[in-house]
Amino acid sequence: MRARRLATQLLGGTLLCGALGLASCSERKNDGTQPVGEVTLPELRFDDATPNLMLTWIDGRGGTHVELRPADVPEAARTLVRVVVADRIEGTQDPIYVVDLSHREGDGKYLARTMARRAWEDEIAKRRDASPVTVADAPRRPRTPPPQAPGSNLPDPFAPPEPKPSSAPLGDAIAGVTVIVYGASWCKPCHEALDHLKKLGVPAQFKDIEADRGAQGEMQAKLDKAGRRTGSIPVIDVGGQILVGYSRGALEKALRKAAGGTML
Repeated sequence: MRARRLATQLLGGTLLCGALGLASCSERKNDGTQPVGEVTLPELRFDDATPNLMLTWIDGRGGTHVELRPADVPEAARTLVRVVVADRIEGTQDPIYVVDLSHREGDGKYLARTMARRAWEDEIAKRRDASPVTVADAPRRPRTPPPQAPGSNLPDPFAPPEPKPSSAPLGDAIAGVTVIVYGASWCKPCHEALDHLKKLGVPAQFKDIEADRGAQGEMQAKLDKAGRRTGSIPVIDVGGQILVGYSRGALEKALRKAAGGTML
């Protein structure tokens, strides 16, 4: 009896909607159980001369590097590059823009596509997991250089710096050193650098170059002044000393230098 009454109510409601022409009767709100389609960003095309680009590529060890021009991205890393345009908000959060710089459209421009941030982060993690040496611990472990072509004396573009951590105590003076870490929320070495500074008792300011365009420009100006036009993140300002990438040994050496009164 109860089932018959419910069916009658539903049928009556359907007839009433049809009679009144109420479109809203057939439009049901998503209560969270219905699947939602993937978000696609607006089309993004650019070329080698497009200004305000920030191109992030991933090396073989999962390290991330930032370039301002497509031509500066290494050939081996051009198939998957993240794109951020400084004068537009799209692509700075989730989802993001990525592009294959090894392919151009018929008009000579590159066509970016939409990618979930999680997929981008997973790709970085996959390369780090597959590499026996990470960017963070490379300076503390011996590294065998990759084979070079016969007659080639070109340096390895992915070779990390090789400063050696000192066993000498850092001292209390380092707590007064001004440190700024420029990076991004998804950057693992950025967080490793911040964690190490925290353990040392050094207060550090973190500036997200993707969320803050001013921070991006500030970082680039410091790189230019130091003669390091580009490089991987994090970029760390230790009392005026500019470090590109995270190395525990290099960071501690810069802290000692700054604490000793030697500022750049």
